[in-house]
Amino acid sequence: MSILINQVSQIYKNGYKALDNVSMEIGNGVCGLLGHNGAGKTTLMRIISTLLIPTEGSIEICDIPLKQKNYDDIRRLIGYLPQELEPYKELTVKETLEYLGRISGIPKTQINERIEFVLEKTNLVEHYNKKNKQLSGGMKRRVGLAQAMLNNPKILIIDEPTSGLDPEERIKIRNMLSELGEHCSVLFSTHVVEDLAATSNSLCILTKGKVNYLGTVQDLLHTTQELSYETTVKSEGEVQLIASDYQIVNKIHTLDGIRVQFVSRKQPSIPCISRETTLEDAYIIVNKYERL
Repeated sequence: MSILINQVSQIYKNGYKALDNVSMEIGNGVCGLLGHNGAGKTTLMRIISTLLIPTEGSIEICDIPLKQKNYDDIRRLIGYLPQELEPYKELTVKETLEYLGRISGIPKTQINERIEFVLEKTNLVEHYNKKNKQLSGGMKRRVGLAQAMLNNPKILIIDEPTSGLDPEERIKIRNMLSELGEHCSVLFSTHVVEDLAATSNSLCILTKGKVNYLGTVQDLLHTTQELSYETTVKSEGEVQLIASDYQIVNKIHTLDGIRVQFVSRKQPSIPCISRETTLEDAYIIVNKYERL
């Protein structure tokens, strides 16, 4: 099960280039797509999900070329959860899934069995008779995840699954993604670095529509391990001087002054000590320097 993307670009009518010559291969397990808002994550996911035709390039999904004549075959392989999905307020969770299952073409003889399965996987069994308007934001995202799983897809495409959720719900969603990755390919987008550290076998960092990193979390941390530093200064003025030369990641006010954590590709010229690189550090390094 894989997605093969070859030199894909997306240029909108106003001339904006959302994707710029993107090439990558996504295999089994969980792959995180990381990038700022506007980096091209949603555009790429909409193309893979057959909702948008790329301006240039080609894609194969499970060895099937992504062309309009093959859309029906590809859609049977994919489950898609967009970032903005508001379940019908007056329907219950079960009614929502029954309706979406019917319009997705799932045979009547299989709908109830599939609904029971996805309700269990998303921990919604106790809530299936609740109306959607009674659900929390986290539960609504779980309903969205359940509908994406209805057709037993080989590939799940999930756009910003933890956006707007509280920490407890984010952890629940992340755990679900990890479990799903044991049975199918999962591609999910996020701008929350912690989501990737907890779930992903591999990750792709998009910056201004370009792939700036593609590999494992461990390899990225290894590559950037000697680029994180820390120093302590006495005033905000000194902090601003550091910011003029280096990318500050964090600053912490202590009794001894202001502890400034920053990243740099070169050995800093100011007194400082090395520190362990976090995934957030690595992400900032990739975005700042574009390529390692």
